[in-house]
Amino acid sequence: MNIRKHLTVAWVVLTPVLPAYAQMDTAAQAQAQVQAQPAQSPGVFSITPRVQLLLEDNNFGGASTSAFSNTATNLTSTPFYGATIGYTPPGSPYDALLTFLNSVGRDRISTISIGGPLEAGSVKGTRQDVELLGRRRLEAGENTYILFGARYIHLSFDTHLDSPFTFPDTGSSSRTSGADGVFLEGGLGTTGPLNQSHTLAYFGNLVIGSGYLGESLSSPKWRGDYGYLVDTSAGVSYRISNSVGVAFRYRALVAGSPAAINVAHGPELSLTYSW
Repeated sequence: MNIRKHLTVAWVVLTPVLPAYAQMDTAAQAQAQVQAQPAQSPGVFSITPRVQLLLEDNNFGGASTSAFSNTATNLTSTPFYGATIGYTPPGSPYDALLTFLNSVGRDRISTISIGGPLEAGSVKGTRQDVELLGRRRLEAGENTYILFGARYIHLSFDTHLDSPFTFPDTGSSSRTSGADGVFLEGGLGTTGPLNQSHTLAYFGNLVIGSGYLGESLSSPKWRGDYGYLVDTSAGVSYRISNSVGVAFRYRALVAGSPAAINVAHGPELSLTYSW
């Protein structure tokens, strides 16, 4: 009887203690599992400085309805430079690209005469492009992806005519013209390897946009209209390392409205660093 009594007392004393030890052990195991799990990656960031040798022609500012226009014989190559910042969430088929590009160029303008084009003055043109683009791979590992986003384009031109030339519609030797466009856009892109090590690849993109284009003939004379754009490019890229790559492409962009059009194209070189 005494042995049973002592066993009973021992069970009563130990009963509330056993679950406490079990709880401590479970908590320690959970903490060890958390410490053993690797930290989740924040995703992949990238920055891509880029420069394009821009060949540009336009008829903004009523050039097509006056005696003055840019001609192919005096079209000047202008550096179009900027950068793209990219982000890809961990394990996601989506990524986001924010691009800003800027150019400032000067050119001679000509008037059509009986003896052929005659230099009549100069024009200073500036351009800014800002684009927020989303990209989604159609399937993991596939070479095709869809593009969607928005773009803002600003163009401005300061024209000064040599004496005795004046603009027929104003009688002035100077004119400020330009345009601002806002577009929603979508398109397709493709890429694929050109060698077995996948360090060399081809790529191509086609984006079509629709939106609003406001044109200024001489401030404050503004007129707005339906706007459109077509942006296409094709090129090759080379992966130097896991975090560095270079790309060369030829890019062409057309932006316009029923009243005016801007055509910009040229070769582009870019360098990408990702982390």
